Amino acid sequence: MFALNAVAAFVWASMGEGLGPQEIRRGLSATFRITGGQADEWFELALDTFFGVWTAGAEPPPLDEAGIRAATQERGGVDYRLFDKILRVAAPGLAITALDDLLAGLRIGGNGLEIGADAPDLLLEIEAVDDGYRLTSAGEWLSTVAPNGLVAAVEQAIIQAIVPETPHLLAFHAAMLERQGHAVLLPAPSGSGKTTLSALLAARGWRYGSDELVLCDRDLRWRALPFPPCIKAENYALVETWHPRLAEAREHERFARKVKFLPLAVEALAAPVSHVVFPFYQPDLETGLVATDKMTGLSELLAQAVYVPAGFDERAVASLVRWHERAAYYRLCYSDPVQAAEMLEKMPLSGLEWHQP
Repeated sequence: MFALNAVAAFVWASMGEGLGPQEIRRGLSATFRITGGQADEWFELALDTFFGVWTAGAEPPPLDEAGIRAATQERGGVDYRLFDKILRVAAPGLAITALDDLLAGLRIGGNGLEIGADAPDLLLEIEAVDDGYRLTSAGEWLSTVAPNGLVAAVEQAIIQAIVPETPHLLAFHAAMLERQGHAVLLPAPSGSGKTTLSALLAARGWRYGSDELVLCDRDLRWRALPFPPCIKAENYALVETWHPRLAEAREHERFARKVKFLPLAVEALAAPVSHVVFPFYQPDLETGLVATDKMTGLSELLAQAVYVPAGFDERAVASLVRWHERAAYYRLCYSDPVQAAEMLEKMPLSGLEWHQP
């Protein structure tokens, strides 16, 4: 089967990896730089080849072998836009297919095959090796990872390279969602339940921005890192009750834990934040949402600052204080996520009008 042609080999290997038809078609598009329609045609032709649609000894339907050879000889890349930066990933098709779980919503040009910039801000090159994938950037080795750890390694490389180069005041470990025109920040350390709560709020109609990282810009807009929610294995069953598609999602390894990225439309939220809610989940807690005083709120928010860029000076501090004076802080302790979501939806968003400085 591998001797037939490059497309048949790609499809056969992808099936062996357990990928579904849609994933294989996307991989064909990315690897051979063809349209979705061409990928559909080539995929069906490969299946015809495998399952013997034509009679024994007959010639198979014609393939554009010259086009296939040209596509495989040119090592291209898929371009993504993150914040104001262009990321290019040059990788085998199977790797691109896996990375779609994290980056599909950021592709430039619809099918992701249009080059967005002659010189990307970050180029990641991914090469298949015996034990997984080797990641390099600008000729510098970053890591060698097992196949199921590729997405987490790329995520880490992107954040470490792009966030410091994106102008902002501070970066926070937080989720960000929007409802009724008001952006709500959910800062919390890992294990506090912010991702699970974010997934539920998204299912209830909130605009989802991020569950991981949010930047406070110098104009006091907040920008969410537009990656889909990363669901830990112990929460699969619960989140599947709100998002059944999670059951079909591919599993990855991230920081030595099994995870899935929730197939969710991620929006590049960039808006003033008027409400900060500190979530904390514990099975035996009574669910409650209470306002907290501003100094306690600011202290807890700054505890979740994960990056302070150069230029955080007195003017930056003054800007942050101006925002802080108009923000409302709450603490949300909960054991029942549905009850917690209902409380957030009753939170008086209209009680605080935000005016950007």
